[in-house]
Amino acid sequence: VDECPVTAIFPQEDLPAEGVRRLVGTEMIVGVSTENLDQARGALRAGATYLGVGPMFVTSTKTKPRLAGPAYAAAALAEIPLPLVPIGGITLENIRELTTGGQTRAAVCAAIVAQRDPGAAVRAFLRALAPAATMAASPPVVPVPTEVSDPHGRPPFQADSAENFR
Repeated sequence: VDECPVTAIFPQEDLPAEGVRRLVGTEMIVGVSTENLDQARGALRAGATYLGVGPMFVTSTKTKPRLAGPAYAAAALAEIPLPLVPIGGITLENIRELTTGGQTRAAVCAAIVAQRDPGAAVRAFLRALAPAATMAASPPVVPVPTEVSDPHGRPPFQADSAENFR
């Protein structure tokens, strides 16, 4: 896609968001991984475009010394005016803990790639997110070129397919 924006997400221990902004300017989508509200506030001040919030649950993908948990995701949703993407240990068994708190997005790895039919797993996650997205009037995936609006006033994400969420 000729107009696909370049996107990067940075963990807290990597280059700070303000350093990334100085390097890439304002056009690049910059995500910052956060574990608490202080980090989220700092990322917002530094010019992050969206936040990864987590880890939500124990995960087999990365070793993390502590969990941020669904309570952090809910607090960030109430305070931070950016799109949020909960991440870490999210499964079909626990995603409701996020959707009942208003989350309409999720980054999922192990619970999809470990399945015999990853496509079916993706569809199941989209169905699990759909009620929260419907209540928030913000579908998790939309066709081109519609923007996904956020009821909390965060900037929109766009999607041209389930695989290319920008």
